[in-house]
Amino acid sequence: MAGIKSSFVRRWTLLVSVAFVVGYILYTPIAHGITGGHGRQLSATQLVSHSVALVVVGFLVSTAQRRALAPLVEIGVGRVSLAVSGFVAAFWAGYYQTAIEGPDMDILLGYCVLGSALWLGRLPFQGSVVATAVAILSFPVASFVGELFVFAGVLIFDVTPNFNQDSLQHSVFWLAVGGTTGLLGGWVSGLALRRILHKNDLTSDDMHNGEKAIF
Repeated sequence: MAGIKSSFVRRWTLLVSVAFVVGYILYTPIAHGITGGHGRQLSATQLVSHSVALVVVGFLVSTAQRRALAPLVEIGVGRVSLAVSGFVAAFWAGYYQTAIEGPDMDILLGYCVLGSALWLGRLPFQGSVVATAVAILSFPVASFVGELFVFAGVLIFDVTPNFNQDSLQHSVFWLAVGGTTGLLGGWVSGLALRRILHKNDLTSDDMHNGEKAIF
């Protein structure tokens, strides 16, 4: 068990990063491949294509998280569906909200859910409130850092940003944001989750008393 926990951060970061990269390689062809570019307002078919693309990303990342936690904590496959649904709902809620201007609330809210919905409630946070908060916030904070990298590149290379219309720019944007979230957010959340696991000394038997977990 000690050896598994010591390698947890590396395994978690690797699996989450690969899932983000693969997910966002597929994201643009799915979201824009048939329906094309768009402005701020999306048509019904564009909403569907983007939602399908979000489901793909959410499924890959949530499945990677579940696999990384599998040697330590049993999390049912139903929790993956819950995490994906929450991610898509939070993304669109952030996209269409009008209360906060400026930051991309779709990404921030969506990644807040994507980074925590799979394990939140399955790991006890008594005595680990700070570590739990760090794990929840690591994905949205890392995504913001990824956006800063993108816009720094826009300034350095003097590119006119047209992310929603230009497929190449759209793909580069999401790969940069997703890749940064996987590497930086995955590493930070992995450290926080390892602290929770270590503090509570959790195993699958401890969590579920030998019963098969559904969620």
